[in-house]
Amino acid sequence: MIEAGHVSAYRIINPRTGRPQHRMTPQDMAAFHLRFMTLTTLSAETGQHRNTLKGLLAARRISPFAPDGQDFGAVYLRADVAAIMR
Repeated sequence: MIEAGHVSAYRIINPRTGRPQHRMTPQDMAAFHLRFMTLTTLSAETGQHRNTLKGLLAARRISPFAPDGQDFGAVYLRADVAAIMR
């Protein structure tokens, strides 16, 4: 999601491995949670079990965020799941 430009982060070089990796600031994380939800955050906000939520999402045909067919896993647009949070 970072490399595709959907989430803000910065790159560093890991001092131990010498490999590049991404880091997110608290502001980056807050911006992510304003726009997106995972089953973990959805469960925390609703108090419902993640399996229950998976069933509700499937029943309402709410699909994970997948622009241009990209697969980012079980990440949903907050606007799409707002109906099951009530």
